[in-house]
Amino acid sequence: MVTIKDVALKAGVSPSTVSRVIKGNQRISEATISKVKKVMEELNYFPNTAARTLITNQTYKIGLVLKGSEEPIRLNPFYINVLLGISETCNQHGYGTQTTVSNNMNDLMDEVYKMIKQRMVDAFILLYSKENDPIKQMLIDENMPFIVIGKPTSDIDHQFTHIDNDNILASENLTRHVIEQGVDELIFITEKGDLKFRKTGFKDLKR
Repeated sequence: MVTIKDVALKAGVSPSTVSRVIKGNQRISEATISKVKKVMEELNYFPNTAARTLITNQTYKIGLVLKGSEEPIRLNPFYINVLLGISETCNQHGYGTQTTVSNNMNDLMDEVYKMIKQRMVDAFILLYSKENDPIKQMLIDENMPFIVIGKPTSDIDHQFTHIDNDNILASENLTRHVIEQGVDELIFITEKGDLKFRKTGFKDLKR
């Protein structure tokens, strides 16, 4: 059976360097990473995830939490692109993902709680932003690292990482495109929710 020492010997590096490549250490040069990965492929070497978990006390998995129904999420290009980007980046760094999806907040909380208590993941990405979110509070209470896709909804949210679109610019670009098609009268129609930034972009360009 091929071992990490075999990979190191053929690649001309130390076993610890091979280990760092597997873990996705950013302090290693791209040339070394490429060389080690090429040797791993040539020797058909696959890291033992279970053993790595026991040694490092990490699962090397990220929990993805989506609030909504599965069908609309599958049909939404935004979610597809975000999930593909997350998956690709995780793979590059030796991580996997575990996803939970539900439109019922209680069911979603139960799944997240199970993932925490059974140590199924190392951190979470919430693909939604909700005011007074009980899942966010649970992650805080359990001292679990997480980031949120969406804008902060309260003062305490500014203590955590949020990633969001520039909704004002997107709305301005969309409104400009419609106006350039020769449309004079525009009406902004929206569903319930906090869409003030999109409204701002629309109003700013209409002035």
